[in-house]
Amino acid sequence: YIQAAVVVAGVVFNILFAWVLLSYAFLVGTPMSVEELPENALVHDVATTIIYVEDNAPAQEAGLREGDVVLALADNTLRMSNPTPQQIQSFIAAHNNQEIILTYRRGDVVSSVVLSPRVGIVSTTTPAIGIAMDRVGTVQYPFFSAFKEGAMLTWRFLRLTTQAIWSFFADAVKGNADMAIVTGPVGMMGLIDQASEYGVVQLMTLTALISLSLAVINLIPFPSLDGGRLLFILIEAIKRSPINPKVANTLSFIGFVFLMILMVVVTYNDVSTLLK
Repeated sequence: YIQAAVVVAGVVFNILFAWVLLSYAFLVGTPMSVEELPENALVHDVATTIIYVEDNAPAQEAGLREGDVVLALADNTLRMSNPTPQQIQSFIAAHNNQEIILTYRRGDVVSSVVLSPRVGIVSTTTPAIGIAMDRVGTVQYPFFSAFKEGAMLTWRFLRLTTQAIWSFFADAVKGNADMAIVTGPVGMMGLIDQASEYGVVQLMTLTALISLSLAVINLIPFPSLDGGRLLFILIEAIKRSPINPKVANTLSFIGFVFLMILMVVVTYNDVSTLLK
């Protein structure tokens, strides 16, 4: 039991660390969708925020990214400030192959881009620029509520992370895994750099997600990971005798070599993505 507790301690700390980060984010104010919030939540600075950008669409070609806040839309005769997602969709639909000016805020920097909606992105009849949007505001909670909401969000992230990693390995067994979706240290630095552009709270949220991902990955029952060591302890508890050290060391070495090969492949993908 003591050995198992020591092995699991790192995983537990990763989860607690994520909980503290997310709770503090709720305490000082974090960007969230304003739909269906509890009554005790304080919301301010509500604005339309881009939550997804389609590949090879006008929005991506213009340099727009997830997290950009749409401040205004304009053409030669009309300017619309602080538009809702519905107003933006209607404005874009009325400007097929016509240049429009979109003003947005990224972090503390305000910029404008010129882009032309076109059909064929969402449907063959409706012009679009290739973005999904939501009304996002800075949400704050009182002290105890912040830690409660932080715990709930930690559990939600932990569950989604577990499902995503399980799906990836299930696809890997079937030979259908897409290595392009896996990010290593090099790619992670790019994500951290992007998150830092939007503020400390976003950076803390990303750090919490990384911590939860490490917790889930370390619990995988694979040699050289904490989960592998936990599996050895369980086997020893069942058979009531230690595993042959040569067997344990050989399995751990094979697991370590596999992880190093995986790290090289992931790093290669990260570098290839950066060079595109």
